[in-house]
Amino acid sequence: MVRSTSGQPEDASLRSDITAVHSRLSYAAVFSSAEINRLLGGWFVGSFIRRDSRVEGLPHLQEAWNRHRAGSPLVIISNHASYADSHIIEQLLNRVGFGDLSRSLFSLAGQKTYRTLWRRFFTAGVNTIKVIQALADETPEVKRRQALESFKAFKRVVAAHPVLLFPEGTRTRTGRMGPPVPALANYLRGNLVLPMALQGTERMLGVGSRFPHLTTIVLRIGGPFIAQPDPNTDKAQEMEAYTRPIVDLLDPPYRPLWASGV
Repeated sequence: MVRSTSGQPEDASLRSDITAVHSRLSYAAVFSSAEINRLLGGWFVGSFIRRDSRVEGLPHLQEAWNRHRAGSPLVIISNHASYADSHIIEQLLNRVGFGDLSRSLFSLAGQKTYRTLWRRFFTAGVNTIKVIQALADETPEVKRRQALESFKAFKRVVAAHPVLLFPEGTRTRTGRMGPPVPALANYLRGNLVLPMALQGTERMLGVGSRFPHLTTIVLRIGGPFIAQPDPNTDKAQEMEAYTRPIVDLLDPPYRPLWASGV
């Protein structure tokens, strides 16, 4: 069995344990967490999550986890306000007794989260699938190739592990949830989807923040569903339908302007 040093890519097919893999091409797309980064990064982020933070909707979480363990590919979707959102979700899952889920979880992460030493340290604390973002400084050809590689890697990973993605594709600048990225419909179609709504992470470490702040976080979890496209809608409308459960979980100040009734 071929293994890699924790936190490094490996040229092998995905197995049921948490080991980094990448495709046959040169673009390494999947990375397992490094244990020291997971421990230190988790402790650091967790120290800024107030003890009165709470997770609501645990029966939905248990249902999704049970269905995943029975063989259903699981994609978790959430609004996005902080670089620390993946770590915050994992720490809150640990607090409510779902450490096995958090350790198995992979997060889609934009290429910029791997760039600086500080960002790479925290990114290496969670399992990640590297994805190319629309604003990346790459040629269209490179973006297309890397996007394809990331999607292929996602398909291998989600067959064995739950995957977390943020439908907005970037952090909100206003606190309100932004519009979902239409292309991400490809990641959801046919999979079991678990909607989550985060509130408070923008106060802990939002856009423009240099240092985290002790904050009360609320994580609300909705009912899992199978993402089935409507042939009469385009991808933008499809993604709005998939993310509507997140909108319904959010308090009014966090709800997006594109949603009716805001």
